[in-house]
Amino acid sequence: MGVLLSACLSTLTQSSDSQKKVDVLPSAARAAEQQGRYGEAANFYRKMYTEGNEELGTLLGYARNMRYVGAAPDAVSILEAAESSHADTSEFLLEIGKARLAAGHGNAAVLSLLRAAKVDPDNWQIHSALGIGYDLLKEYHEAASAYKRALSLSPRNPVILNNTAISLAQSGNIDAAIRVLENVPNLARGKPQIRQNLALFYGIMGNFKKAERYAKLDLDDEMVKNNMAYFRRFLEKPIKTKP
Repeated sequence: MGVLLSACLSTLTQSSDSQKKVDVLPSAARAAEQQGRYGEAANFYRKMYTEGNEELGTLLGYARNMRYVGAAPDAVSILEAAESSHADTSEFLLEIGKARLAAGHGNAAVLSLLRAAKVDPDNWQIHSALGIGYDLLKEYHEAASAYKRALSLSPRNPVILNNTAISLAQSGNIDAAIRVLENVPNLARGKPQIRQNLALFYGIMGNFKKAERYAKLDLDDEMVKNNMAYFRRFLEKPIKTKP
């Protein structure tokens, strides 16, 4: 009887330890991702997913953090392996669309995102990502329409405005790109990405005073000097602009 009881207690202890481990992993994965430790987060999500937690949130967390660490082709493969089970889910279609964008698969990304937009037409993230997809394909008119739709759903959203400005710059309309970013809400303009895009756009337009002012907000003197030298070399070639 004592041996049987001991065996039961051992089994219960192992089961309890296993359950604690299962409960801890999701929290650890979320915390790692929130703190920018994307490699760790990807490993936590991978462990959960390969050990039987095949919930959509786990799959998306795994793929998303693989994308964050620069392993977009792996993220695409992970998602494509599960595509038949989630083909009509907007969250899945958005994530596989983003992964395909990051991997440079523009046509496949746009198809995924168009499907996502049909399932969830009021999700601004889908339309913003779709704009990036069209930019990748150099279909700037379609990109502009996608960003316009995204902004109608989330007005003055700095992410959408930043993407819109990049799209305009890619199409050659740098003056318009600058106007978009200069009209980003003041709080959002404190983000380094927006400031450095403004520095870039002013620099390639030859306004070195403003380019340097924005660049100095985030970069050290040596990097600012190098960037200004680059802009001057860039202007030795003609630039395409639109009125």
